[in-house]
Amino acid sequence: VDYNTASVCGPSASGQLICKAPSQPSVSVSSPTKAPIVSPSLSPTEAITQAPVGSPTPAPTAASPPLAAPSLSDYVLLDKGVGAECPSHLEPVPEADCLEAAHTVGSHLLLPDWLNKFDWDGLPCGCFLYYANTILVDYNTASVCGPSASGQLICKAPSQPSVSVSSPTKAPTLAPSNNQNTSPGEYKLLEKGKGSSCPSNMQAVPYEECHAAALSVAGHLPLPNWLNQFTLANMPCGCFLWYNDNGSMMVDYNFETVQCGGDNPRTQMICIA
Repeated sequence: VDYNTASVCGPSASGQLICKAPSQPSVSVSSPTKAPIVSPSLSPTEAITQAPVGSPTPAPTAASPPLAAPSLSDYVLLDKGVGAECPSHLEPVPEADCLEAAHTVGSHLLLPDWLNKFDWDGLPCGCFLYYANTILVDYNTASVCGPSASGQLICKAPSQPSVSVSSPTKAPTLAPSNNQNTSPGEYKLLEKGKGSSCPSNMQAVPYEECHAAALSVAGHLPLPNWLNQFTLANMPCGCFLWYNDNGSMMVDYNFETVQCGGDNPRTQMICIA
């Protein structure tokens, strides 16, 4: 059992550091020393599995929620190993909400009651779960983001949906209040994973009817109460359902009309017969 008082430190293949979490956690974010401890015998990604460095962030309490506290369904757990940061149609989870969000979407997992915060380029940015010998709840403040096979991002649906169709952030819009089919014909749910737009013998569902159409043909599925709208090439054009691997779903409307992409196993077109 060694204790080295030297000021010039170096790794050793035969050494293994022993550290201690602070007895009185601090929520200060300005300390320059709050980086994950790199064990000399481990690779950079394995280093995250060590005890949290700096100040573990206490779990949020009921006394200090955000002004617009998200509901349980607002948090989204993305696919494991996919993404360096939250996609444009979702928002990153603030540091203050990260631990709460993790316990919301990962209630079936064995999660710690502290937040591991660091600044590490090349790992997912923001709030995510890290799978190692145990599961950590991590918050990365780095500006250079990268995916990790052991990471699983946590995001949230925008708390104040926008109705603008020109939003570059692809923010969800409130579902239209008109739940009636104002177009001639009947809504049809096409085969999952097939088609980039409605076939020639059917009509496209208007934007104003997309959410109502989804509820009409797929009301038995766990659909959100808002419509996700964007303009994105190589995705199905018009109204369609999006299936997430974690069982959640989205109702999407793509305003793209030229570069439509189909045969995506996550999508299912909605048309009018």
